[in-house]
Amino acid sequence: MALLTPEDLEDLLNKLRQSDETIKASTGKGITEICEEVYGTRPASQKVAIVPITAGNGIIGNFSSSLLAITEYFGLEGYITEHPDITGYYQAVSDGADILLMADDHMFIAHDLKNGKVAANHICTGVIYSEIASRFIHTESKDVLVIGLGRVGYAGTEHLVKKGFNVYAYDPNTEFMEKAIEELGVNAYDSANPKKFSMVFEATPNANTISEGMIAERCLVSTPGIPCALPPELAENGDVERNTDCFESNFGMSSCCKSCKHLCIVVCFWPGYSGCVHLVYGTGLCNTDSWHPVNFLALIKYSC
Repeated sequence: MALLTPEDLEDLLNKLRQSDETIKASTGKGITEICEEVYGTRPASQKVAIVPITAGNGIIGNFSSSLLAITEYFGLEGYITEHPDITGYYQAVSDGADILLMADDHMFIAHDLKNGKVAANHICTGVIYSEIASRFIHTESKDVLVIGLGRVGYAGTEHLVKKGFNVYAYDPNTEFMEKAIEELGVNAYDSANPKKFSMVFEATPNANTISEGMIAERCLVSTPGIPCALPPELAENGDVERNTDCFESNFGMSSCCKSCKHLCIVVCFWPGYSGCVHLVYGTGLCNTDSWHPVNFLALIKYSC
């Protein structure tokens, strides 16, 4: 949460609506439907209390109000407590809140006060972003590439393995790789013998982790990372111009890079990158900013 700025949270709902539409175009289901199927729960009449936390780097402007807007977008009743920290927690409990949302520099959680469940952001992020990648409707392959095996990447990898996908993984940290191979049975991605994938789940804080040799001619890249994993040379490969048949008729987008051979959908809600599920030729990126709201609903649904 410390990576976010008030500017990152502007115009959030418009981007969320656009993202929802494009996720449905690329997977056949919207965010709510995907989360309902993954977690087996549906939004009811839960009251969600958002408790600002001042620890660490302090409160990020617009963060609490953004959570409130997303809460209401998904049909839940929400409010921001008058006071932060323990006083806010006390207020939420006294008000009869069903779910608490709280975040500091290290953790973002949803705590269901009715059943005691606690959902952690990094786990929900990994599960939902990997789930989106695995639902790409333009492939019949069961092979998925995972880049990054930290907290988010490992959670997503575990989810993909449980779903029966053939997971190929890469992380420069040998301990992370050995753990994933031993505990999850993943295949180690060999850059010396590159293999192309139509589904990629990227979960690192690094740029340029995806090379052209990794992605198939039609692929979906799902990444919550900062910065975005796609290198500039892929994003800028060709002139951008309108392509009504591909984008406006089928996916609601307005431009594409016709000279590049790749059709790639980038799922990225982090600031400075796609701010939505972005369908492009060549893996081009738009210049919008956004916080990533997809895993927010996962937090709510997992805690219910």
